[in-house]
Amino acid sequence: WNVEQEYIEARGEDSYLDLNFLATDVYLVLSGSSTDPIAVYLDGHPYKTIYVDSDRKYDIVHTSYQRHQLSLKTPPGIKAYAFTFGDGE
Repeated sequence: WNVEQEYIEARGEDSYLDLNFLATDVYLVLSGSSTDPIAVYLDGHPYKTIYVDSDRKYDIVHTSYQRHQLSLKTPPGIKAYAFTFGDGE
């Protein structure tokens, strides 16, 4: 990861971003482009893939309200700005 003031940028093929959270919804502002998707894992299991196609907020997870472990395997060139959370309402 390359850490800048307002974002972090994935630099290698094995760039993981891990987050322990308590919420139902997780969102992340992403930018950049890649032909490879972001692989999303929830509690150690594959959850979905996300293709970054524009600079915007992406819906990462919608799950039950409890503590979870999120892991994003992010391809090089993708920038992550800010996580936000929701309670499903």
